[in-house]
Amino acid sequence: MSGFVMRETHRDPDAVSRTTSVSRRSTLSRSQTLIKKNIAPHDLRPSDVIIERFVAWKAIVKQLIAYFEGIADIENNTARELTKLGGVIQVPFRAGNQFLGQGGLQDVFYNIRDKTRTIADAHANLGRTIDTSIVQHLQKLRSEIKGHIRNVERDTGRLATTVARERENSTKQIAELARAIALFKNTPMAVTAKDDPYVQNVLVAKQLQKQVLEENALQKSIVIMQQSSAHFEEGIVRSIQSTWQTFDEWQSRMSAT
Repeated sequence: MSGFVMRETHRDPDAVSRTTSVSRRSTLSRSQTLIKKNIAPHDLRPSDVIIERFVAWKAIVKQLIAYFEGIADIENNTARELTKLGGVIQVPFRAGNQFLGQGGLQDVFYNIRDKTRTIADAHANLGRTIDTSIVQHLQKLRSEIKGHIRNVERDTGRLATTVARERENSTKQIAELARAIALFKNTPMAVTAKDDPYVQNVLVAKQLQKQVLEENALQKSIVIMQQSSAHFEEGIVRSIQSTWQTFDEWQSRMSAT
């Protein structure tokens, strides 16, 4: 046992110092990593998940706008072509024609021309309805989705930035407390009022309280935002359903002509 004690007595002070220094750096490194994780944006902005969902909704509505704009173009082009086609039918027949003017083939041609014009008008009406009602309705819906995304980003983003700042301030304040404690242990006579561990501990408590208040405000904002987003999403679904219902009704009217 005495040999062991002698070996311990003659340990190299520099080696002890280096070991302690490495240990402190390792502890500091782990603390810095933990701090970075605690203030990472993805930890503070859970609203990003909802934002991504409404970005996807915006893309879906944009596709529907392009789809109905294409249908409107088809309907308008069909109306123009049918109108031209109806002009091919020349009635009444020329004088001296071999067919009866009334009650015969000429009446059949009148019916063909008028029916073609009626169908052309139906296609034109459907095209106008899609342009003025469906497409404009979807464009308004897309603008509302973009506005909702901006509101979520503004409200939760501002609070998330504040929380990140307060967490960083808390980390710095805790580091100051640790420094004050170490200074008090190693050189108590050199401690000033500013470096008093008691004073630093009071500052840490106040800072942590401020941080918690900001975190609670962020959490409250997120809950409110989730609830409002749920209602807003219901409105999106109803708007799209209404769009298809309008389109089906006008298609049915056109088919009945």
